Amino acid sequence: MRFRPTDYFTLFIGLAILAAMIAAWDWPLRASIIILVLGSAGLVMVAAQLALDLTRNRKRAAEPKLAFEIPSFEESDPGAFKRGTLEIWGWLIGLLVTVLLIGLPAALVLFVFLYMRTYGAGWLLSLGMAAAIAAFEYGVYDRIMHVYWPEALIWRLL
Repeated sequence: MRFRPTDYFTLFIGLAILAAMIAAWDWPLRASIIILVLGSAGLVMVAAQLALDLTRNRKRAAEPKLAFEIPSFEESDPGAFKRGTLEIWGWLIGLLVTVLLIGLPAALVLFVFLYMRTYGAGWLLSLGMAAAIAAFEYGVYDRIMHVYWPEALIWRLL
């Protein structure tokens, strides 16, 4: 049974979640509760994903080889897999830079809208999901939890 590149990425995400949970362990309960609860759910999802992927890998290795096989995505166009990976990292780095520039609440709304529009969602669905994110941020984080949002870099520069 071999680890595939996607398995390493899943493992990396699990380790990042675990590191965040360890860092938050000694914080006051009010500050750490979200990280610990969502991190626990994230670790369960990472474990489930790894189990599914490794089970699939084992089944693929045990299957008899056919006279012809449909190549996997990575085999059919090795460059496409690399481009897709770079594209994902581009989105994540873009989100990070946008968070620093305009702040987390606005960046998440913009990210959801642009991501959905870029990958084929219609205007109504994209706007609806962006509005749902904005409502969730305002309702839960601002009104209920009273989360302090640091000032965005762009407001400091103006």
